[in-house]
Amino acid sequence: MIDVSILGHLSVRGAAGRRADIHTRRGEELLAFLFLEAGRSFHRAQLAEHFWSHLPETRGRKALNTELWRICKALAAVGMDVKQSIRRTPREVGYRRQPDHRFDLDRLKAAMDVINLTRPESAAEKDCDTVKKAVAAYKGDLLESVYSDWFLLC
Repeated sequence: MIDVSILGHLSVRGAAGRRADIHTRRGEELLAFLFLEAGRSFHRAQLAEHFWSHLPETRGRKALNTELWRICKALAAVGMDVKQSIRRTPREVGYRRQPDHRFDLDRLKAAMDVINLTRPESAAEKDCDTVKKAVAAYKGDLLESVYSDWFLLC
C-alpha cells in the first residue's frame, strides 16, 4: 500500500512506513501536480515551462528530466511501481493512479460526502468512522507550503 498525503505537506509512504525522499521543493511540486492531475498527460515542454520558466527551454527540459528521474527513484525505493504509475514517454508525462495508492484527499472527500448527505441523527457507525479517518488524516490545507503560480489554477 502506498499512502499519499497532499494535505499540509506532500508525503508518500510505502508499505513499511518508509517515506519517499523527494530531494527538492520543485520535485515535490511537480509530483504533487501530477498527483492532483491524475489520469492526464502533459507535454514535457509544458511542464518545463510551468516549473522552470526562469530557465532557457533546453535547460528547463533537462531540469525536468533530472527531477523526474529523482522522483521515480524515490518512489521506487518505497515500493511504488513507477512503470505503472508514472507514465513517461519522450513527449509526455503523467500519473496513473493504482489500486494500492491511498490519498488523504480521498478520505476528506468521502467525509464531506457523508456530512453533506447524511443526517447526524441517522448516521451509521461506518459513516462516523469515515469522518474520523478524514479528521485523523487532515494535516493542513492542500499543499499549504506551495506558493507557485501553477498552484493558483488548482
